[in-house]
Amino acid sequence: MKKRILSMVIAIVMVIGLVPSFAFAASAATMTGTTGDCTWTFDDTTGTLTFSGTGAIPGYTLTARPDWYAFEAQIKKVVIESGITKVGNNAFNGCSVLSEVILPDTLTEIRNNVFYDCTNLSYVEYWGTTAPTLGMGVFNGCDNLLVVNVPTNYEGNAFTRGLNISKTLVASAATMTGITGDCTWTFDDTTGTLTISGNGAMAASYTGGSQPWYDHKDGITTVIIEKGVTSISEYAFYNFSALETVKIAGSVTSIGQNAFSQCTSLSSVEYYGTTEISTDNAFVAARLFVINVPTTYESDYFCGKIASKTLVPDEAEPIAYDLWIGGEQVTSA
Repeated sequence: MKKRILSMVIAIVMVIGLVPSFAFAASAATMTGTTGDCTWTFDDTTGTLTFSGTGAIPGYTLTARPDWYAFEAQIKKVVIESGITKVGNNAFNGCSVLSEVILPDTLTEIRNNVFYDCTNLSYVEYWGTTAPTLGMGVFNGCDNLLVVNVPTNYEGNAFTRGLNISKTLVASAATMTGITGDCTWTFDDTTGTLTISGNGAMAASYTGGSQPWYDHKDGITTVIIEKGVTSISEYAFYNFSALETVKIAGSVTSIGQNAFSQCTSLSSVEYYGTTEISTDNAFVAARLFVINVPTTYESDYFCGKIASKTLVPDEAEPIAYDLWIGGEQVTSA
């Protein structure tokens, strides 16, 4: 009897002793935090450290390390998403397991020693069209890194500081994505389609290209604004000369000044709301004569242009005018 009790006690102690390590392992897969203007997430099942947000990843010193250095020996891949503009000093200095880095098109500066002594680093993707400004010693000690992969429309013959480039990033460009205000944008360069989704407003923008998709403007032929988006910011697509078609969900109630001005190829706009939006100069100098709206639209004009009530719902299976999912119009329930 005593032996049985003793065995049970030992078993319980062993189980209790295991609980903390399992709890830590489960939660470590979703470890997250903030750094400057950005959010970081570490997935210990893949060894991937991901940064998202709008702005800069701040710099650190060798004695004041960022929080993600708790996983230094596990970080195999770093993904910096579109919207981030700068990586500060020593951000990944000495991450000796790190082998792969993905850098976004919005990145304009990489500060001193960011990847210094990342001895296993052998693969870097950069999605911008011109090389970012690099500080001192960014890739020093990265002896396995010889080539940086860039888009086919990258300008120049080198990345920077002696690294060669390979213009091979074609297929994966179809998945370029990022954040603008309360919304998410995705650009598919195989179809030329830019899709905006989410719930709320785009970030503010101005002439000169402040929206993160501006670098792709020469390849954007179609813009789809999905249900949930409430406003299109000023100058959001200003001077997008390749843009031909725009589809706007009925949830959009505001279109900013010059949002589609100087879009000289724009010939087709569909709006799926029923009430007029009256920003008269949203389409200045666009090659646009008629905007298609639902038969139940309550006006004869849209943003100062003539509205044509041609969007008739199917009688057997009514179309939800303002419902778009993944760029495809879907039927109502």
